[in-house]
Amino acid sequence: MEEIQLPFLQAIRRQQNTGRIPLHMPGHKQGRSIIPPLQSILGPAALYDYTELPFTDDLSQPVGALKESQAMLADLYGADFSFYLVNGTSGGIMATIFALSAAGKKVLLMRNSHRSVSQGLILSGATPVYMATTWDKETGVALPPTVDDIRSALEQHSDIALVILTAPSFHGLSGHLEEQIKLVHSFDLPVMVDEAHGVHTHFTSLLPKDALQSGADAVIQSTHKTLSGFTQCSWMHIQGNRVSPARIQAALRILQTTSPSYILLLSLEGAMAQMAMDGPEKLTRSLELTAIMKERLNHDTPLKFLELDELPLQHVAGQDIGKLYLRTAPFGLSGFQAANLLRLHGLEPELADSGGVLLMLTLADEEEHFVAIEASLRAFAKTLDTTAEPFPLLTEAPWAALQPNIALTPREAWFAEKELVSFNQSVGHICGETVTVYPPGVPVLLPGEIIEVEILEYLMQVRKFGGNIVCDNHSLQTLTVIKQ
Repeated sequence: MEEIQLPFLQAIRRQQNTGRIPLHMPGHKQGRSIIPPLQSILGPAALYDYTELPFTDDLSQPVGALKESQAMLADLYGADFSFYLVNGTSGGIMATIFALSAAGKKVLLMRNSHRSVSQGLILSGATPVYMATTWDKETGVALPPTVDDIRSALEQHSDIALVILTAPSFHGLSGHLEEQIKLVHSFDLPVMVDEAHGVHTHFTSLLPKDALQSGADAVIQSTHKTLSGFTQCSWMHIQGNRVSPARIQAALRILQTTSPSYILLLSLEGAMAQMAMDGPEKLTRSLELTAIMKERLNHDTPLKFLELDELPLQHVAGQDIGKLYLRTAPFGLSGFQAANLLRLHGLEPELADSGGVLLMLTLADEEEHFVAIEASLRAFAKTLDTTAEPFPLLTEAPWAALQPNIALTPREAWFAEKELVSFNQSVGHICGETVTVYPPGVPVLLPGEIIEVEILEYLMQVRKFGGNIVCDNHSLQTLTVIKQ
């Protein structure tokens, strides 16, 4: 395996080798004061936990090792500029919206965008314009927008400043991204792609073409989801002349911490280096093993996995085969119930919803892991009732096709005076908070939207079946609304 230079790691080691007594932050002084119970865990990493010094560079204005490391990342992906992010993909999304839109402008987005998109709209003051979101009636999964969905929205709204797409979805589905981006560019508008779940797609022919290769102007990716970055680690890429790298850097300086964790930055450099070395080989092998395991399970057990060929072609063009969406509704089980059963068989799924559970396989999974996973899935399959009535899919609720009635922009609603009202008495009020089903982190209600009865019914169903709802009052006894 060919080794590559790690400029940021080398810079920290140069600082360590000076032998200077640290009279600077962090206060633990490279781990000396960490309490004994955590010393064996945090101590080795703390040796590399530095602050902004001449050798170690500054993420908010990199001129040395970090600048070189980020340039290597850009070369790896074929981007013009790349940035390390220590506030997750959410931070990159918010910074991009903040940089590229403003009050009085509109942003075109998918209704099932991640909640960080709405948070970016609060910062920028822009008004959201939603594309219709379609759920597949048979499987219950949300589908990417069609090219015609995007064209219709662009033709109806002449003052759009930015288009935001999510690809692939949490369930691993990609739409006709290249064609969609070409369409948006024909209106001379920039496209930002939330590619949080597709950071790995660049490195193998077994997966759909990634957003940069499809022509996106700004792409934000989560290294912690499917590569080897630590949780909270992401990066973003810029290409072309529709997005100013300087403006993105300025937005990141506002929204990212001025004291980034050097452990997280090392993790980002390590993830980059791995994909420049043997990472693609590990990834491809994991995908091959996933396909082999799924084929055996399809042949020998009643298990049903989401398949590309059962989804409408006008919506879906590709699928991440490393994400196995196990459909449990056909066996009378919600995904929430199935997740609990899988835990009894030694498996911890990534996501549960009304229709099934999501199992994620990555480049970290090797042959011995697949042996254990397959054995557990076979044991789980033996417990399924193939004669059961199918579990009703929550996405068949009327709210799924409901276009929100926007009374205020998210920013206007954020700064408006608010009050609490009973959940059951909130219909007709203007929502003053973000109500999100998590995972996947998709808002059901956003600040500034009129609360509809269908949405309340959906939230009660999610709660009934064990879903996690993130909002101001987790019990759902009250909702925060704009004071009348």
